[in-house]
Amino acid sequence: MKITIGAMTAFVFLLCQWGPSIADSAHPMQIRSLKGLQGVYILVESIKPEIEKLGLTQSKIKTDVELRLRKAGIKVLSKQDSFEAPGMPYLYIIANVLPHPSLGTVAYTVKVELCQEVILSRNNQDKGDASTWWTPGMLGLAGKNQFVRIIRDEVADQVDKFINDYLSLNPK
Repeated sequence: MKITIGAMTAFVFLLCQWGPSIADSAHPMQIRSLKGLQGVYILVESIKPEIEKLGLTQSKIKTDVELRLRKAGIKVLSKQDSFEAPGMPYLYIIANVLPHPSLGTVAYTVKVELCQEVILSRNNQDKGDASTWWTPGMLGLAGKNQFVRIIRDEVADQVDKFINDYLSLNPK
């Protein structure tokens, strides 16, 4: 089966319009997992060098997120501090970009997750990392000249959801 660029673009457009309305807010269990959290380390998934050359870098995303959290009064932990904090929490930022050079567009996904150590209830011993809070994510299509701003804005929107949920259980 052959899929044309126009059909793929229409499909991505429909997903972008429909997707965010599916689950704009976190499940109550996800929100409860934020109670007592003393801070978070920020981990940004690696970005391909060719995308970084276009202006979207791990360091810019990390700086954006750290600034938002600090302004909201949420402690940003160093990597070492996160290992020593209860639950070893980290906010995982995912921004994947797939350019389509001949069209001058990029397809992208953005997702934010809080990962922390959990213990299996069936034996109260086995530990592992798990996502305990997450956004539904965003899938989109943007022009080559606009995608950096669009992705940074989307990361900010998703981090704001984390901040709101965090502050609802950990008021200042």
